Amino acid sequence: MINNKNSQNQAHVVRRVTLISNPHYRTNTGTLMVNGIDNTGFQYQIDLTVLPANVTVDMIKGGQQWFVERRTTRNRLYLYCGQFSPHSQLRVSTNFTLPQSVWTNITPASNITVQSGSCGVTTASKGVFTVPIPGFYTVATFLNIANGGGSTRIVSSTLGGNYPTVSAGTPLTDVLCLTSGNLSFSVQGNGPGVSSPTFTPGIVTGTISITYTGPVF
Repeated sequence: MINNKNSQNQAHVVRRVTLISNPHYRTNTGTLMVNGIDNTGFQYQIDLTVLPANVTVDMIKGGQQWFVERRTTRNRLYLYCGQFSPHSQLRVSTNFTLPQSVWTNITPASNITVQSGSCGVTTASKGVFTVPIPGFYTVATFLNIANGGGSTRIVSSTLGGNYPTVSAGTPLTDVLCLTSGNLSFSVQGNGPGVSSPTFTPGIVTGTISITYTGPVF
């Protein structure tokens, strides 16, 4: 059955809309909402109190396209048009030092900055990263450790293992798979394994990126 697109009381209707705002609270009701517009110019106020499975509010951004359905008196998000890409990049502190021949979690100098898509990565304490959305993630690092040498690796207590170890200055890339719960992992490094009275702990510079590359399970 086709209903008039201008009817605010229509039910069981699905529309493709482009979000024209970020999530916000409606001042008169306190309800979390987002605004959208369809290809005819009709605008929608979309209720975010109920979300599709595996979707969190921080994943919803203006400019995204969604199918919106109306089963009751409210519009709600139904299906995302495309694939979520929670891509975040972190810059490692230029004054973070690594002890000699001891693996240490590398802590970013600042909070995660979202480069595109939605934020699917959060940080925990002591340099451990937590990814809350099930799927495949590519973790890529490019780290330089001053004072000659050093190594980096990815460690995940969730997956129960250490992942490829490379020399500093060599790109390190691995794919981690999360099927449920939260995936926790850290990027570790150690200083040059040399014995010298003049040894100085390695200073780390570089970047770490975590990119969602697979389907939401």
